[in-house]
Amino acid sequence: MIVSLDTSVLVAALTEEEARSDDAARMLRNPETWLISDWAAAEFSAAIRAKARRGELQDSKVALVEASLDALIARLGGAFPIEAGDHRGSRALIIIDGGVRAPDALHIVAAQRVGASLATFDVDQARAARAVGVSVYA
Repeated sequence: MIVSLDTSVLVAALTEEEARSDDAARMLRNPETWLISDWAAAEFSAAIRAKARRGELQDSKVALVEASLDALIARLGGAFPIEAGDHRGSRALIIIDGGVRAPDALHIVAAQRVGASLATFDVDQARAARAVGVSVYA
């Protein structure tokens, strides 16, 4: 199965402080074809820095966590790009489903474009993904 990793899974997998860290680690041990989008990588970096600003992650660990993401991306063969059509598709999804946030819509549309399921811990994002026919990895 081809599975695109949402930022919620990546943050949980690569930091130990998250409530779902153990779940994410178990998930990534499964023999799937894991994908990470350029968008997930960018959102991950923003999330890690937000955690540091809130005092949830030591500043000294930020570079190590970023290096862990880079190593994972390299092991998976690189991140897949977000295309212009993904942004337009995200807007269309938001218009259809007013409850989905723009960053989450972009993950959904990108996964759909590459024919992947979506791995996420975000309940609202999972609901929106299923509503447009994107399977959610459980």
